[in-house]
Amino acid sequence: MESDDREICVCFHVPLGKLRRFHARRRPRVVSQFSDCHGAGTGCGWCVPFLERLFEQMQSGEVPRLDMSIEEYRRRRLHYHRTKKPDLPPPPDADGPLDLDIEELLDDVPDNMKLDERE
Repeated sequence: MESDDREICVCFHVPLGKLRRFHARRRPRVVSQFSDCHGAGTGCGWCVPFLERLFEQMQSGEVPRLDMSIEEYRRRRLHYHRTKKPDLPPPPDADGPLDLDIEELLDDVPDNMKLDERE
């Protein structure tokens, strides 16, 4: 069984558990109603075919599953972005976790916009 924490809509961080609970409570009649569950499927569009599959499984009483590892799902999503959505910026998780240097970022903020430092 897939973990309820497994993200299906990566754009809006909608996990399988939220979709399962939404389906149980709201009984959507069509898959597009999953968009009422935190915007699932309304970002880049990558997850829409998976939402369709999960919806069919839930409608028929099956245990919802993707049959694809998390790594493979993310790898295919990145490929989708690079080939189908080349004009859009890459997803934030495209090259792994973001590595931010807060001090470097603050150097670009004008002094009058910074909060007072407190010690």
